[in-house]
Parts: sequence; C-alpha cells; structure tokens
Amino acid sequence: MILYHLNHLRELEAEAIYIIREAASQFERPAMLFSGGKDSIVMTHLARKAFYPARIPFPLLHIDTGHNFPETISFRDELVAKIGATLIVRNVQDSINEDVLKKRTQCQPEYATDCHLTGCTGRIKSGCSHGRSTKR
Repeated sequence: MILYHLNHLRELEAEAIYIIREAASQFERPAMLFSGGKDSIVMTHLARKAFYPARIPFPLLHIDTGHNFPETISFRDELVAKIGATLIVRNVQDSINEDVLKKRTQCQPEYATDCHLTGCTGRIKSGCSHGRSTKR
C-alpha cells in the first residue's frame, strides 16, 4: 500500500485549486483579477492547473491603472495568448474621465458590473498609501 502525503506547499496548492473550482462553479459569470504581478501569475497558474486540460473557463480581468511597465503589458498579452485565456482590459483613467470613479481605489466593483460579471477572484490592493495588500 502506498501512503499519500501532502507536504505543506502541496496542501496549500490543493486548497487554492479547490477554492478556484468552487468560485467557478458558484458564480454564473466569474472572472479572475489579473495585474501581471507575481500574485496574479501564480493565481493564473493555479487556475490552469485547476481546469487542465481544458482552458480556464472564465476571463482574466486586468484593471489598467496606466502605471504599468511596458514589459508587464507585453508579458500579460503573451501569457494570455499562450494559455488561450480570455482577457478583459478596463482603464481606470477612462472611468475617471467618465466621472464613474471619484477615487482610483474604487474601480474593481464598477468593472465587474460593467463586464456583467457575477464574481471576481484574485488579490485587490486596499490602497496606495501603504505597501501592504489585502486579500478580498
């Protein structure tokens, strides 16, 4: 008999994959927030693992602040093309110009509504005044 034992990292990975699958099954039109940063890349990799060999069954939502390095945008586009994912891009400045937003930190819920999404997963920074991020 072979004993199957998950080490700590594999256990965390399995839990994350379970949560991603649950989110995808519970919402009619889910999306995953994607900034091109390390957290988003890991979340996208986990989503790929969660639904392999199929494609990720929800779009990646990038909220472009206009402050990204060109290399980040290039990487984002290459990754989306490589994995065959759907990408939705919304610009913060467009919403500010349309007076939808009063502050940049309020953008995520507006875009979810704009794209007719019923749920978003990912990591949202709670504000630009400090360096710590908060999971929501």
